[in-house]
Amino acid sequence: MDIQKITYDEINGYEADRLREYEGELRTKLAEMRMDVYQAAADSNRSKKALKKNLARVLTVKNAKIKAAENKVGA
Repeated sequence: MDIQKITYDEINGYEADRLREYEGELRTKLAEMRMDVYQAAADSNRSKKALKKNLARVLTVKNAKIKAAENKVGA
């Protein structure tokens, strides 16, 4: 399984609903990989690392958008 790296700029344009959907997809893929004990260890570790990084990027953008919305309301 080849996991492609996503960029901050790419996901920054997503709406909140799309970010939540994408986060769910990444979490599901990561859970499936953890459960697949028969996959080659090297490929599995590389893919897990890429998925975790992509998930971290999505959560960073999601949290930044939440903070920005809170600041607009509070200002």
